[in-house]
Amino acid sequence: MQPGKSSEIYSLGTWFVIPVRPDLDGSYDSAIMTTYIITDDPYHLQRIQQKSTELGLFTFEFRSFTEQMGWIQEEIDLQTKIMGLMFSVVLIFSMIGLISNLVQFINTHIKEFAIHMLCGGQVSSIIRRILTQIILMLILANVIVFAIHGASSITLATIAFGLVIGSLIVIYPAIKLSAMGINELLRRSE
Repeated sequence: MQPGKSSEIYSLGTWFVIPVRPDLDGSYDSAIMTTYIITDDPYHLQRIQQKSTELGLFTFEFRSFTEQMGWIQEEIDLQTKIMGLMFSVVLIFSMIGLISNLVQFINTHIKEFAIHMLCGGQVSSIIRRILTQIILMLILANVIVFAIHGASSITLATIAFGLVIGSLIVIYPAIKLSAMGINELLRRSE
């Protein structure tokens, strides 16, 4: 039992326990320093500490298991915050990249969009065309999530999060297209 050492849980069904072996220098320091003593009476811990000091062995400091778990929880919380920050930065840059790519797509196909609108087409059909590009990416990503996690709450949360992010990405290009009239589209296409 070593909290913080590893998050894995080992089943001893196919394992066996062997006696502690000495370190390379012949001492048992590492075994002694990682020993967990379970007791209801802290007096026993004080006696061990006093006896070790009397014999000139080690100067022990006993920590409660609750304190140790609290420190481990603080470390996990810090790691979670750092990973969340990194995820947020990557997500923001990815969204900016996708929005820029869609704006570039609009600028590249502006003449086509102008002809579309001159022939009686609606801006909404152009927006649907742009939305299709985002939906295809989301479908591919969600198929991968579904393949890994199956039908679970993780998959549902990923689909919902993808829809929110996809909607946020499409907002700026949709507003830009809606604000342009046929005259501006024709002027830009020349």
